Amino acid sequence: MKKITLPLLVLLLAVNSCKKDPKLDPEEQAPTNKEYEWVDATVSLPDGVNYSLAGHELNAVGEALAISDNGATKVPKMTNSVAIYAVTNASGEPIMFGYSTPGKTEISPEATAKVTLFTLYRLAALPIEVQVKFLEGFDSDQSAASYVETFVERWKTDPQTLVSKSYVPLLKAYHMTYNAGKDRDVSATMKTMATEGRYRYVETEEGKLEDGYSLELEDNSKFYITNEGPRTATAFIYKTKTKKNNSLNTQTLIDKFSGSTEASRQWFIENGTYVPDRNFLGLEVNYRQFIWNGRNFFKKVTSGPHDLPLEDDEELAEYTIRIVNAGAKIQDDELTDAEWAAYVKHMHAALVIDFYLPFMGISLGLDIDDFYALSAEERVDSLDAAFREAGVHTLIEGYLRGGRLQEMLKTLETYFQSESTNYGVKLHEAIFKALGVAVPSNLAGAAKRYGYLSYYFDGASFWNTEQEERLFMNYYWETYGLISLNATARAGVVRVSPRRANISTAGTNNKVQLEATIESEEFKGISGLTYRWRTPSTYGSLISADGSRGNEIKGTAANIEYQADFALGRGKSVTEKVYVDVLKDDQLVGTDSAEVTIAESRYRIYPNGITLTGNGDRGATIANLRVEPLNDDAPKIQENPDHDFKVVWKTAGKHGGLRWNGQYASYWVTETEGLNSNAAQYRCSDDQTKEGVEDVEALIFMKPKGALDADYELVDIVKASINIDNDEKKKIVYIPLVEVLTDTIQGTGENARITCMGRGVANVPIEKDAIRYSARAMGTGISWVDGQVWNWDAGTNPGWFIGYDHPRGISGNNYTIAVSVLEQSDGPYDPNKSVCHTNYRPVSGMVEVTIWLK
Repeated sequence: MKKITLPLLVLLLAVNSCKKDPKLDPEEQAPTNKEYEWVDATVSLPDGVNYSLAGHELNAVGEALAISDNGATKVPKMTNSVAIYAVTNASGEPIMFGYSTPGKTEISPEATAKVTLFTLYRLAALPIEVQVKFLEGFDSDQSAASYVETFVERWKTDPQTLVSKSYVPLLKAYHMTYNAGKDRDVSATMKTMATEGRYRYVETEEGKLEDGYSLELEDNSKFYITNEGPRTATAFIYKTKTKKNNSLNTQTLIDKFSGSTEASRQWFIENGTYVPDRNFLGLEVNYRQFIWNGRNFFKKVTSGPHDLPLEDDEELAEYTIRIVNAGAKIQDDELTDAEWAAYVKHMHAALVIDFYLPFMGISLGLDIDDFYALSAEERVDSLDAAFREAGVHTLIEGYLRGGRLQEMLKTLETYFQSESTNYGVKLHEAIFKALGVAVPSNLAGAAKRYGYLSYYFDGASFWNTEQEERLFMNYYWETYGLISLNATARAGVVRVSPRRANISTAGTNNKVQLEATIESEEFKGISGLTYRWRTPSTYGSLISADGSRGNEIKGTAANIEYQADFALGRGKSVTEKVYVDVLKDDQLVGTDSAEVTIAESRYRIYPNGITLTGNGDRGATIANLRVEPLNDDAPKIQENPDHDFKVVWKTAGKHGGLRWNGQYASYWVTETEGLNSNAAQYRCSDDQTKEGVEDVEALIFMKPKGALDADYELVDIVKASINIDNDEKKKIVYIPLVEVLTDTIQGTGENARITCMGRGVANVPIEKDAIRYSARAMGTGISWVDGQVWNWDAGTNPGWFIGYDHPRGISGNNYTIAVSVLEQSDGPYDPNKSVCHTNYRPVSGMVEVTIWLK
């Protein structure tokens, strides 16, 4: 999925200087909320700092409390919760933050730094236990201590750092140390089926899906959806196709989803249950890890069992299961009307729990336990109703339908800060009522004060480009709000096993035995059945017990062998279908299929796709070929200490021939072999064919080193193509890329940036009779460069080839082109610890240049 940049919902406690000075009623100066026991507390200043607290107030659980000149004030006593405080000056601007846990109260610049992180990572949305351990664990957390220390030093010189936002670079540096480059973990989906050996069974995509959801099968026709993440969802199931008994055709019931599409049924999926993670000694792990990998801390909840109905006259029924949750990356036309309604509900709940609570609700006296006192479905319904009661649901839904999340969040910021909306009192009040929590008697005044504390949904001073790291956890807003998977209920006369098989192109592992079992009582044990096995033979073929080979084999045998075709040289795995038809008196009575996945090759022939000519005056006639490992798991062929290799090279010889290594044969043949060598040569001897292609195969055999009596085992077969071009208006040349290394240091001290450039430069000779040129990169080892083609006209600057800034253009009798690999390291720069040219992949390879002549 492509990433998007959303507004950075961070703790920016800033107020524009043009805003009015909020005046507080005298009765609001003393605690009016009698639900709390109020205890003495002190606002602490760093030693040596001369800052007056005159006219300052402490904002706590919706109250505005006076602060004496010596810092004395009152705070609510926390027994099973956490409170966050804001110290504001006479203009209502935030100067400091503080917090209380059951065991600690702290209001100071140090506490301010801790609260910025507490709010940045939205820990108020996590269980109270996590919040307490996070805040109380700062003093023993050296990584956080460094941030707190630098923040305090900044506050000493700029007490209005929260207003000026001069602390943001410090927060950015801390965040990137722990979160740079971290992406959401999305596990691969694997396909499987329910219990085999039954007449009635289900197959579906099983295993981990996305964002904590997974699907599990039970028995022969039931499935569960499990959730080990913190959010809720709604599942919908649709019957999309049906196939009647013994029919050859499948009937489509739903070919696409629209607003009016109706689900067979739907159900609510609860959120996972938070549990602490413990190591093998029984000790709790660092709770701060939750910030970076929260899904590990939830115990899964299970929804189900659910079944996939199959009617008596159906042989097959295909279903689509769609899970709708709170994720920003979705458009309304992707959902049905019922799905959209569920989506809006989950988005409303996510807005309250993940953003309203951490950024405002906790300061008004709410905590996460108020939310979890309700059942999951009741909580979502109640919070959705709160938006509707406050009359803002239409506004929110309009932005969601347009995919305008940034505008929606900015509008909500204005909603809570504007006098015209009464500072969002309606929504504040509706949320309290939805949770069954008493509405604070002074909510109107508190809403106004917290409206002036513009730390809600404020991303204006943070990064606004996709290239820079975002300062918030992308737990909801970087995800897709729809997970879709397919499931099939089957019944049939016959069942193939295994239904899915994985093989490779390596030796004896390149085939699988498939067996057809009659499952219908009507046809069990009777004679005269015929089995017709068939496959497209795109990647392999069928082999019968008598050795017959082909893409269709018909007979009385209930088993067949599928063998992969070696000569493919694929860089990725592929899947082939194998079908069996059961016939009685030449009438089809049942059919089934299996999937065979063939793993990718471990080697490749390089160069692949090189162009040769039979006329040496117009280009190269000989290609130096070699077999290379595709990954570290494949052993090297040359100078291998553990294995002996034999490589057999083959070609049809339509346009030329082979010889091993170009050293030990003076003649060219269609087949040759080399021992412990990965090299061969192909020569084009055809100077008549204008354009053609010749394939070359390499069969790779291996055995233990020095094992004279051991047989070589075939481990892979790979293929490459040679392009033949005898166009008299073309000339083809190959030019190696010469590596050029450069270092550039920009800035000084902590702002220093080291830029390390590795360039592969090629100088293309200027051809007197050329009309235009075409250059193709080969063998650079850079996936996004190899195979790329760039064109330019004769006498013009070739311009950018690829990569970053590098020498290019016309120089003397050459065109200069280049590819580049950039390595960059941020400061502070230490000349003794430069990482330049130690970790990047060197530039290598060549360019194939085609020159069109007059």
